[in-house]
Amino acid sequence: AASAAEQSGRGRIPQVLALDSYQKALERASQCDLALFPYENEQGLSLRAAVRAGPFSTVSIMTGPEGGFETEEVQLARESGFRICTLGPRILRCETAPLCALTAVLYDAGALD
Repeated sequence: AASAAEQSGRGRIPQVLALDSYQKALERASQCDLALFPYENEQGLSLRAAVRAGPFSTVSIMTGPEGGFETEEVQLARESGFRICTLGPRILRCETAPLCALTAVLYDAGALD
């Protein structure tokens, strides 16, 4: 994290946490102003609508493993306060989905100007 922050010219080093369970990850991530949960089977809420739903200063993005989340995992995220959203009609790889979601958040927040 320190090396990446230095390379990108960040003044603040991002905190990296290792959490020992899915439930603890949900609890931690749901503390943000905007907790996003991109899910390939979501039909109703787009990422764009989820991001534009209200002001935020902190964001968490929970993306899944190759093969996606189990239905029970999605339900736990919903119950924890996540906004379950779609990244569109394409199924993205597990390493691509977080970048897609993060870029959309940065764009909407004006951080790419």
